[in-house]
Amino acid sequence: MNKCLIARSDTYGIPGGWRLTHPALGGQTILERSPEHAVAALEAMLRVNNFATTRDDLWAYANGVWGRAVIASGEADRWMGGPLPDDTLAAAEAPAFMRRLLNPKDYGGVLWGTLHLLPLVWTKDAWMAHIALMTRIIEPGGYEQGCPICAAHWKSFLSTTPPEFISSASAAADWSLRAHNSASSHAGHPQWTWREAAEKWGWPGEWEAE
Repeated sequence: MNKCLIARSDTYGIPGGWRLTHPALGGQTILERSPEHAVAALEAMLRVNNFATTRDDLWAYANGVWGRAVIASGEADRWMGGPLPDDTLAAAEAPAFMRRLLNPKDYGGVLWGTLHLLPLVWTKDAWMAHIALMTRIIEPGGYEQGCPICAAHWKSFLSTTPPEFISSASAAADWSLRAHNSASSHAGHPQWTWREAAEKWGWPGEWEAE
């Protein structure tokens, strides 16, 4: 099933091509001829490197990457509009049917997943940049719908548990788990134990003792 949210992806090539990178792959780039092939290739590479994932999570991640590329191109309307009503019409003449805005159920999994994976390729700058990205996406009034309740809780956690004082990969993993469990508790979802999180995200066993 095609889960690409860029409605005219079959009519126009995405700016920069169907390109994906992932923090768990050390900056390695995937460039494929279609969104379906790009997501399948990313899934295969993650599994070869022993990273558990789901196809839904990867589509959410890919849509975020490609959505930012479209916005950066300065021609967002061209790619985000609906299908052309007639092949003879020029793109500029076609009515613009904007896509469905994403909500936290769409992008929450991949935001948390990336936060948990980043300690494996730890750099302070990349980790802090992702936390800033989470804050911008959750905040209502941005690119997506956002969630005022989620944003308030997230900012409260950031203020009481500042991420800027984290200075190691193991501490980042611990912080990400506490942040996720805090959000899960607030939403009435089950908590993760350290061992459950370590098994899912591939954290080394010695991190737990630090």
